[in-house]
Amino acid sequence: MKKFASILAIAAALASVSCSKNNEPEPVPGEGNTLETTAINPSEGEVGTEVTITGKNFGDGVEVFFRDVKATVLSSTTTTISVVVPENEPGECVVKVVLGDQKTENLKFTYLESTKVMISSLSAQSGYDQDEIKILGKNFSAVAGLNAVTFGEIAAVVIAATPTELTVEVPYNDPGSYDVKVTVNGVTAYSPAQFKYNKDVYYCTGEVVNVSDKLAEGSEKNVYGLLFLKDGRLAMGTRAGEVCLVDVKTGASDVIYSRTDGRRARGLAQNTRDSKMLFVAFQGHSCVRWINLETKEAGDLATGLAGAMTVKFDKDDNMYVCTANDGNVWKFAKDAYSCDKTADENNAGKTLFTHFDDVTVKNMAFDNNGNLIVAMHNNTNKAPALYSVDKDGKQTLIAGSLEEGTDAISTGEFRNPLTARFKGEILGLTVDSRDCIWLSDASMGTYVIKPGKKGYEDATVAFVHDGGKGWVTGSWPEGYAQDPNAEGVEMYIGDYNHGGKIHKAVLNVE
Repeated sequence: MKKFASILAIAAALASVSCSKNNEPEPVPGEGNTLETTAINPSEGEVGTEVTITGKNFGDGVEVFFRDVKATVLSSTTTTISVVVPENEPGECVVKVVLGDQKTENLKFTYLESTKVMISSLSAQSGYDQDEIKILGKNFSAVAGLNAVTFGEIAAVVIAATPTELTVEVPYNDPGSYDVKVTVNGVTAYSPAQFKYNKDVYYCTGEVVNVSDKLAEGSEKNVYGLLFLKDGRLAMGTRAGEVCLVDVKTGASDVIYSRTDGRRARGLAQNTRDSKMLFVAFQGHSCVRWINLETKEAGDLATGLAGAMTVKFDKDDNMYVCTANDGNVWKFAKDAYSCDKTADENNAGKTLFTHFDDVTVKNMAFDNNGNLIVAMHNNTNKAPALYSVDKDGKQTLIAGSLEEGTDAISTGEFRNPLTARFKGEILGLTVDSRDCIWLSDASMGTYVIKPGKKGYEDATVAFVHDGGKGWVTGSWPEGYAQDPNAEGVEMYIGDYNHGGKIHKAVLNVE
């Protein structure tokens, strides 16, 4: 009997060895297989440190916790476990090893203050160059210049810095998505997600309204000026001197002025105190006329304005008229003109606001800061330019040149308006609610100049009327008017080549 029992014991031992992994016996929880932990190495470090725990009777399914935060197990045997130290607060903590119903809590690990640079998030995942965004994380330098930040491979300017937050200016990049990197003392961290550069894309919705059948038979129906009235209707002026009001929602239209002796209704404007009055600059008649929107009566407000191109009002209701023939912008103080006076009486209050030598002044518009943007070209109808004129009459060149620029605009965008070479005289001009300048030239193109942080010095110039994105081939944009009641940017564009037609452009951000 004793001999038989010995044989069974030997057989059991052999079976145990033959079933082991790597010649190590599989632990079986219970008496003689108690879970034990004897050491952790290293016993201090930062988040992400790889440590090894030694002991006995580890097995499949073993788990490790640092202050109740579960760690990632990289590998394990019956005597060792390799894990990555999880996120935790600095200081000493208990390391707990769990296998089935067994656990140990005799080991300790000390979290050191981390010196590893980390990016946790960006305050914005998309935007434009020159936007300011915040990079949130850990272990940045509190000295802004010691943090090297790049979007892709392009360096960003760090405006302000703390150990946990960087304020940066997004640098210029081609459209796309890029990694954001922060490097401090040679250590680089990457953003969890890339930063996407927004791009303004302009689409034309096609023909919105055609009022050619309402205009005089045989008249020149080319659209010149456009203006949204305070009552929501769109006013348009034509080459023949007619003025028509259009409801852009229904297409209903009404010709309120049809005398063709005042040819070329170029510019249209309203002031704040005469909401029932429309003021129109007539180039061929060298005058500004008022039109009563209710009675359709009309009269001369100011005359003798050599080639009057457009009329505008500033926020204080002072009136400005630019005249093509003499390179002038005239100012009529709000108390110096009135629809109740004769034109001669109003002219008595006329003063010269600013003058440009040897040029033809074509158009003008106020920006949102009260500066007057004036378009002109030299006397060969080439080399158009834009100037900004402040309230004191100081002139600053902001786009183009009276000598031909170096960069021809054909498609896409570039960043220096001062080197732009427009292809012909500037015809249409307006400034939208974002302070972007919309203009057209004789090449049948529409351009948008979007100011940067330094204004027009670092603006982006986009060529958007290129026969694509819904633009009507052969259309010649002349007048622009932004719908003030629309959500987003909706720009109505008068078509000089296709008489009586108005198109609409919309802005999408992609």
